[in-house]
Amino acid sequence: MTSWRRETLATLGGVAAGAAAGWWLARAADTSLDDILYWDDIPRRPGKPALDGEHVVGILPDTQHYAATHPQIYATQTGWLSGAVDYVLHLGDLVDDAASRGEWNRVSDAHGILDRSETPYGVCGGDHDTLDDRDVVEYMTGPWYHYRRVFPLERLDGDGASVVASRGGSRNYAHLVDLGDRRLLVLFLSWPTGDGYPLAWAHRVLEAYADTPTVLVTHSYLRADGSWSGHGEALAVLPATHEQVVLAVGGHHLTRGRPFVVHRNRVCQELLVNAQNVPPSGGAGWLCTLSLDGNRARLETYSPHHEAVPRRTVAYSRDLRMG
Repeated sequence: MTSWRRETLATLGGVAAGAAAGWWLARAADTSLDDILYWDDIPRRPGKPALDGEHVVGILPDTQHYAATHPQIYATQTGWLSGAVDYVLHLGDLVDDAASRGEWNRVSDAHGILDRSETPYGVCGGDHDTLDDRDVVEYMTGPWYHYRRVFPLERLDGDGASVVASRGGSRNYAHLVDLGDRRLLVLFLSWPTGDGYPLAWAHRVLEAYADTPTVLVTHSYLRADGSWSGHGEALAVLPATHEQVVLAVGGHHLTRGRPFVVHRNRVCQELLVNAQNVPPSGGAGWLCTLSLDGNRARLETYSPHHEAVPRRTVAYSRDLRMG
């Protein structure tokens, strides 16, 4: 059904599914693959991603340390993304301390750069973005008070990406991203705080957009060893049931040693992206881009803070043949 070959850049093969469905990432029945895409993030070398697709999506992993102590790195990331990509998705843990108004202000300022450039983006709430019980009592409100205050649905709803469904405000929502000649649905499911994931709601959304290629974004999906986290195991039913879910991506889990991009392919393409344990400054500004070009999706890694790419990459390219 599929074959793999090594390349210097990560390319996730796909197949065109017609103008209505747009691009598709590879799907495969092989569950034995456990591939770490990028091994050496340090040392780095000067360089920039090719960004050679018709459309480019930016993937912004856990920014909690930037919000706490290095806001300039956060602003550098969003500043570069605002001129380089068509859409940005954040994997959660925007802040380190959900009760800190200063951290939330820094997050808002960084995303304000995207607002001003009219670059559409979506955010996902992580465990660090929720108030604990003591703070909930102090604020006399729910655990998502600051998250929803800084990112109301109105802020996330724009011309390039429309909110077409939501459950719990900006905690769980679906973005319909307009890429001109194609559309992409991005389903954001934030960290559950006692009430679990709204799976019945998510199934209904995916049924309504069965012909639209979909990316599932959540804070915890893969562990560093490529296995599903408890959250990922609960959510894997969505791509397993709905074939239009072509990519599931999360952060949260610290990778062992230096790798910070982990890939699996089971029910769909699955990614863990998390650089927060990369020194210095809790991530060194690393992020990922996904370049979409017809039936191909190319994954690249870049640090706008250092204007650098990893010195050595280990990657795979998937050729897809579907009957």
